[in-house]
Amino acid sequence: MSVECLICGAPLRYLDNEIEMECELCHKKVNSNPLTNEPFALSNEMTSRALAAIAKVGGPRCCKRDSYLSILTAIDFVKEHFGVEMEKAVVKCEYSAQNNQCIGRRCPFGRGTSQLF
Repeated sequence: MSVECLICGAPLRYLDNEIEMECELCHKKVNSNPLTNEPFALSNEMTSRALAAIAKVGGPRCCKRDSYLSILTAIDFVKEHFGVEMEKAVVKCEYSAQNNQCIGRRCPFGRGTSQLF
């Protein structure tokens, strides 16, 4: 029988001794010895959230917009998972004139709009 993490599906590895761990779902702390490769689970979750934010805005390729959206998503993710609040600044894209495929006012960062970042 294969033993996998119920959250991320990663294979479990076991420590020789139990340590206090926090459940990702209910945040209850218990002594346990199975571990997942959590950094990879978290990076996969962060990547999926960033891609979802990019998809929600839509439109043709824009490296600046996608980068801004990814960083905003990462700021929220880090606060949620690690309790670390990062400073946000107002960002206004100055590159829209250089991108013939810019989505203009639909973009949260360009052409007459600005976004807290």
